Amino acid sequence: MRFRFAVSCFAIASVCLAAKIARTSAVAAEFHAAPCEGTYPHHLQGICTNERDAIYWSFTTTLVKTDRQGKVLQKIPVASHHGDICFDDGKIYVAVNLGKFNDAAGRADSWVYVYDAGDLSFLKKHEVQQVFHGAGGIGIRNGQFFVVGGLPEGVNENYVYQYDQDFRFVKKHVINSGYTLMGIQTATFADGQWWFGCYGKPQVMLKTDESFRLLGKYEFDCSLGIVGLSEGLFLVARGRSQVGKGCSGRVMLAHTEPDKGLVVNDEITITVFEPPGKDLRPSIGPGRPVLISGRFLTPAGRTALAQSYSWGMAISADESTAVLLSRGAFQVISTAEPKVVDRFPAFGQKAPQWLEDGAYMGCALSPDSQKLYLGSANRGEIVVYDLKSRSAVDRININGDGYQDSFLGDFLLSADGRLLYGVDQFNYRMVVVDLGQRRVVRSVRVGRNPFGICLSPDATYAWVSNVGMFEYPLLPGVTPKSGPTAGLSFPAYGVPSKESEEGVVAEGKKIPGLGSPNHPDAMSVFKVELMTGRVEAKIKTGYLVGQRRGNINTVGGASPSTVVAGQRFAYVSNATNDTISVIDVRRNAIVDQIELLVPGLETLRGVLPFSIALSPDEQSLYVACAGLNAVAVVDLERRRLAGYIPAGWFCSLVHVSRDGKRLFVCSSKGVGSGPNGGRGFVAPARGSHPGDIMQGLFQVIDVPDAARLAEYTRQVVANTYQKRQLTDDGRNPLPPAPRLRPSPVRHIVFIVKENRTFDQVFGERKNVVGDPTLAGLGCHVTVVNKAGAKVEDVNVSPNHQALADRFALCDNFYCDSDQSNTGHRWVVGVYPNEWVEVNARSRIEARLFSTAPGRRYVAGAAAGVFPEDYNEAGALWEHLDRHRVPFFNFGFGTEMPASIEEQIHKYTGMQMRVSIPLPKPLFDNTSRKFATFNMHIPDQFRVDMFEEEYREKWASGRESFPRLVTMVLPNDHLTDESPSTGYPFKESYMADNDLALARVVRFLSRTPYWKNMLIIVTEDDPQGGRDHVDAHRSLLMLIGPYVKKGWVSSTLLDFGSIMKMIFTLLDLPSLNQFDATAAMPSDCFSDEPDFTPYTPQPVDPRLFDPAKALKPFERGFDWSRLLDSPAMDDPEDMRSGFEQEDRRSETRPLPGVAPLFLRPTGARGAEK
Repeated sequence: MRFRFAVSCFAIASVCLAAKIARTSAVAAEFHAAPCEGTYPHHLQGICTNERDAIYWSFTTTLVKTDRQGKVLQKIPVASHHGDICFDDGKIYVAVNLGKFNDAAGRADSWVYVYDAGDLSFLKKHEVQQVFHGAGGIGIRNGQFFVVGGLPEGVNENYVYQYDQDFRFVKKHVINSGYTLMGIQTATFADGQWWFGCYGKPQVMLKTDESFRLLGKYEFDCSLGIVGLSEGLFLVARGRSQVGKGCSGRVMLAHTEPDKGLVVNDEITITVFEPPGKDLRPSIGPGRPVLISGRFLTPAGRTALAQSYSWGMAISADESTAVLLSRGAFQVISTAEPKVVDRFPAFGQKAPQWLEDGAYMGCALSPDSQKLYLGSANRGEIVVYDLKSRSAVDRININGDGYQDSFLGDFLLSADGRLLYGVDQFNYRMVVVDLGQRRVVRSVRVGRNPFGICLSPDATYAWVSNVGMFEYPLLPGVTPKSGPTAGLSFPAYGVPSKESEEGVVAEGKKIPGLGSPNHPDAMSVFKVELMTGRVEAKIKTGYLVGQRRGNINTVGGASPSTVVAGQRFAYVSNATNDTISVIDVRRNAIVDQIELLVPGLETLRGVLPFSIALSPDEQSLYVACAGLNAVAVVDLERRRLAGYIPAGWFCSLVHVSRDGKRLFVCSSKGVGSGPNGGRGFVAPARGSHPGDIMQGLFQVIDVPDAARLAEYTRQVVANTYQKRQLTDDGRNPLPPAPRLRPSPVRHIVFIVKENRTFDQVFGERKNVVGDPTLAGLGCHVTVVNKAGAKVEDVNVSPNHQALADRFALCDNFYCDSDQSNTGHRWVVGVYPNEWVEVNARSRIEARLFSTAPGRRYVAGAAAGVFPEDYNEAGALWEHLDRHRVPFFNFGFGTEMPASIEEQIHKYTGMQMRVSIPLPKPLFDNTSRKFATFNMHIPDQFRVDMFEEEYREKWASGRESFPRLVTMVLPNDHLTDESPSTGYPFKESYMADNDLALARVVRFLSRTPYWKNMLIIVTEDDPQGGRDHVDAHRSLLMLIGPYVKKGWVSSTLLDFGSIMKMIFTLLDLPSLNQFDATAAMPSDCFSDEPDFTPYTPQPVDPRLFDPAKALKPFERGFDWSRLLDSPAMDDPEDMRSGFEQEDRRSETRPLPGVAPLFLRPTGARGAEK
């Protein structure tokens, strides 16, 4: 009989078994392939189930009860030789022989032992001495027991001994089977037939009718156990014996086949979603660029390379010129070719302070296109720049009249060019500036962190979008004169919670609450009457925090980034929800919502709509979709998505021509970065920092007709993911999809470090794609400090190298981030939204004691995820919490903005001055004695605290070890040398970090959880070094018993890959589109575990002295036991290091590869 069996692996993976069965029961659906946890002294003899939720395993001298996933619930030692087993009425019956097997003289001693199925307590035993050559197998039918056993060589039939329910002998049955090695070992009655397993080479299965008439003899192995589940479906056992390691077992599903008897369902065909470039390496061109995520780019239209991270775009009245505004520069582009025709300042020239300090989003051209208005945002100034003379001719300050510390965000000009309408993000206001009078003529309080602004067609109303959630207060006792102990050492509350809304007492201080995350001023759109300055409407767009969407309650607010108004309707892009809200401008009410979905990924977010543009006839809406690298085309007549147009990486700005026939599009990350060092590399004028070497992309696209749009849409989907079918044999410890089958990996420890590239640490290793000239933190390094002290040929990272020798390394892994403020979102499964990305690239100063409330919340490079950042489904923490997966966190994501980080803050690493919350699941599951990023604290002290907390929580038995542990070890960030505290060289911090990682692995590999553990090690970003493949290439190490020794994976991986691997091992669905479409390092795993503990390698004492580093913390350091801060990632600090190196190399090429560039079809003047 054939059957069909399907397992759903969420929206992004479908599973179908190649085998076919007509039907399966609920019982069958509950059992699946599973390994039995642990190893045992003797081999597997038989299996059975309780027909509900448990599997029983007889390992000769050990009886084991597990759940359906193979996790041990109970085990007991038993007499040898316990054989096959069966279940009936809450009891387990085992065929036992205490004598000899297969002896011609019959010196067996045959019994059936009975155990309680609940706790495996022994109940009784029954003699079955009629089984003359040794009881080996047992089955049950209609309340009667049937025992089989061994036979000496030469017996050409088999015997079955029947007993009643009290084990009184009834009858001996004969099976005319011919000779089978050692008789019969296992038995089960199912589908109206008997099934018997026999040893042999090959093993043999016998099938008989209920009267033991032989129906078939097959080459099939069920000699270690077989049990029927439902019509046509069975569990069969397999076992393995390894010298010095013991014996293991597993069960697999099998189904009936007429010609073969049974066939194991080990060929499960899985359809997985993966990036199309999974087997490639990133490339920026020419041709089709491959991004570091493995996605492809095929930008439509005519293109030109420009500066990266442009957040402002202005188009001249005649549409011949575009201006792109980036931090510290703007570029003038001729739209005809297109090509960059001017840049201010020119590369190599210093930007004026007004431009360096605050270029942000505001950018507009005068009606005659002679003057450019741009914002010196951080100064609260409007700069008027004359394009002809190439000079700033005026600066208008919007501070005054009770407002200070303004931050000028998005703005636009009136049609006649006399008025400027803009948003002051930190004073939560809209301003109207009379450019002739050079002053603010109206200020209107709007919502929190206003982000976008537009006018109604008749210029009687302004629409302002607000992306802030809370107004964050100073903590009690924090003043301009308060010291480093004022404030809190840890956030007072998590969001969402009653405490976060109403306030709480923390560390003896009364901490005010933040109010509701759904406050009218939060994540909303305001309609302002321009004549009076009256706020006519406050509209909440998208999904409210906590509102149900699909199968989750939303975590993040809508983040309404951009609004555009037509005659009848206004449209708002909700970046968090991937939706467009439609507002009736007469009723000031939402009348519809348009979803921007990706075929195959409909339930997941990640399109990230940013800028929007309305066609002149108001029939189409164009949406820059930063997450999808595309422009969405929305049919407004039908109010539905019409399709997508391919763009560059992080498509952020879109403008439609006055005739509606062309689109002007800017993608802030362009086509990627390429290498930023190595043999032959010549540093470009734009710089070598990952964010600088990357170039943006400008496109001029003809609006496509329906047929071309359909073609474009197919291309966008193909660029994003591909479907691949693979066969799962059930052996890889990393299943290809979640909830497909259990993995022996039950515990994951995820460690994030700071800022290193692959080449820096592993560039000189053999069997990797590396450049040894860049391995400044590798094996053979000469280190020199400021005093001139030198150590030659030192191994800076001996344990990183030893761990790579012993376990697995990935040489095609990339950080999706290029600096920490985005990296610390990505590493917890959060794709940075428009608010995060724009602010990450801009100069924004926190001023805690300002009257501008927004100045108290400037995230900077803080290593956390804050309420304005939350994605719709949240982060890793919310994903674990909603699925009730236990986790615990050590320092991960807890660094708070505006905090003080000194040596005295040794337990949490900081002293907060502003009350900013953590995500509630993270708040509830984070250590209060493990320091987050703080370079004054040695990683050795962090490991001391980890070991201490482990002993208190888990070694004590007080709590069960969690499924996921997250940890930061940040000192490979590096900072200035400090000989007096044990760090005589800058590289000493890497040595500290190297030893700390080794200590963690050593410690964990000696715990009971090691046998089911995977340790994942990566970096938050790569901006601290250079790499000859790509500036984003970084470290990914996999450590654990089930990881291949010395393996190097070349699968293209990114942060989404790490999330996907974690979610798969924890049996969780995808969190968003980025992990759903990522590849996984499946080739790194082995089903033959090596449980040997790790012994650390000593660090060179000339480089790092752990005892001296720990001395200020009143802790010692014992080497023999092992043998058994600057502001975090200040982009300017990081960038200055590249600039100094680049200047030194102006007269000599740096080692590396010449930079590649995209040469788009038809682009004659693309910048190189």
